[in-house]
Amino acid sequence: MRIYGDNVINNSTLAASTTKAGYSLDNLKIAQLRRRFSFDGNSGNIVINFNQTETVKHCIIDIGNMSSSATVTLEANATDVWTSPSYTHAMTYAESCFYLDLNETYKYFRLVVEDTTKTTVEWGYISIGDSYTQMPPIDPNAEIFYNTTAVNTMSIGGQVYGDDGFEYMDTTFNFPMIEETATTFNGVTIATRKQIKDLYNNLRNVTPIWVMLWPSSLSEFAPVFCIFNQEKISFKKKEEGKVYSSALALREVL
Repeated sequence: MRIYGDNVINNSTLAASTTKAGYSLDNLKIAQLRRRFSFDGNSGNIVINFNQTETVKHCIIDIGNMSSSATVTLEANATDVWTSPSYTHAMTYAESCFYLDLNETYKYFRLVVEDTTKTTVEWGYISIGDSYTQMPPIDPNAEIFYNTTAVNTMSIGGQVYGDDGFEYMDTTFNFPMIEETATTFNGVTIATRKQIKDLYNNLRNVTPIWVMLWPSSLSEFAPVFCIFNQEKISFKKKEEGKVYSSALALREVL
């Protein structure tokens, strides 16, 4: 599980190549996927100016109305001139978003999109900032639960009236082996007990984040936009050694 808990988009100034009437560019900074921005056409770009150099290790854009055939590119440069940017890389489609892991330090970043299947391209929330937190292995017996906000009312005559609401993931994941000291696996640093505690304390149960449940299986389990659905976090120490177990409850949000 990868948790993208750091987002510095609010530290930036955004500038769009075009904006469709009735849409606000500031919606890209609001952590609600239904708040969208729209270009005035099927292609465009947005410049992200951090006003000082910023090290960026991830970028995730909510899918909005984009199709899987859309091309989305992240560029970076020392100046706001894009004739020949110092860095450019295609972002990856993952059903719920386009994403990219990187490690680049620049003052200016630019997102470029084209989707010929659309008349206008709409984007949702942008997450850009430090690297993800790699959680320890999930309990292999994990069950994924889905709930719904749908409600219904039964009339006296027996008819049912309802609101479909939306379906969302609502699952608690158990982590049986959390180390006190840092370890690495396949070159990736695994989060320690303290790092997980700090992550929870920074986000609490109010800040939505992107989570990749199983990064190697994104075609089966797309990244989820969710919150920690718990008011506290606890760690149970094993009898021997500096090893703990804990759990995180995740609820998908829009």
